[in-house]
Amino acid sequence: MIRLKSDIEELGRLTRRAGFAYAPWQVDDVLREQIDGPLLADVLTWIAGPGGRKALVIGASWPRAVTAMARAGFFVTVVDEDLERIRRVQAAALAEGLTDRVTPTLADYKDRFFEPSAFNVTCVWDAFDAYDDPGPLIRKLTREVKVGGQLFFRGGLVPAQPATGLLARLSSIEPQARTLARRLVVRLRPTLTEALRRPGLFGSPPESVEGAVAALMLVKEVRKEHALLLDAADVVALVPALVRTLPAIRRADARLLVREPGLARTIAVFGSKEKQLGKLAPGMRS
Repeated sequence: MIRLKSDIEELGRLTRRAGFAYAPWQVDDVLREQIDGPLLADVLTWIAGPGGRKALVIGASWPRAVTAMARAGFFVTVVDEDLERIRRVQAAALAEGLTDRVTPTLADYKDRFFEPSAFNVTCVWDAFDAYDDPGPLIRKLTREVKVGGQLFFRGGLVPAQPATGLLARLSSIEPQARTLARRLVVRLRPTLTEALRRPGLFGSPPESVEGAVAALMLVKEVRKEHALLLDAADVVALVPALVRTLPAIRRADARLLVREPGLARTIAVFGSKEKQLGKLAPGMRS
């Protein structure tokens, strides 16, 4: 395998964010399904095709996303540097009889090189948030996807507007939603105070993510989602009985983002590797 010196040097300069950790909801299977289940369904529709294709999943925080791809006919390679997350994927594949289709790999993706054009599909679920700049990693994975292959990337955003906590984000929503949040906060004030003191989802400015993908791939769709919902999910991770509040908060969250799109906390990009690289597809949503 031939690797350019400039590529090796660029990846070698990457550093991980100090203190990075997945949020509690990201490693809770029930909450992950509540937050990202609809998006996963859209990803599976987007990558649907003949069986026997190869997929690369970067980040093992959500085992069901991996097994769903394997059930859809993919041979899935999963790369993650955390042994516990890799073991969770192994256990999920074993429980569903998919060990012949799922290959867990314990490694930091920036240090694990695959052959050029080795995969038909690549999926990244928040794993690049651990780095200050996702650009070099996006360029690396683009080289490892076949021409005509597909890329799904989801990562965190630095909101365009400051976010000072759950109640502040609810300030422009109807009274019913504000009342729901206040009740939640009053009931959980000691726990919530500690939860919200933790740094939120790490992320990048939206233009850096979109630009890195658009320079290399045909961008089909961009979604910017989730404002207050992620903070609420972190609270529910601490007090599971409050899971019933999430549907109402999700609806309020969607209405808030219509009015204040700059509060979005995540970005999802759907792209394909075409010969005409860097061209935005007609009708792209953002």
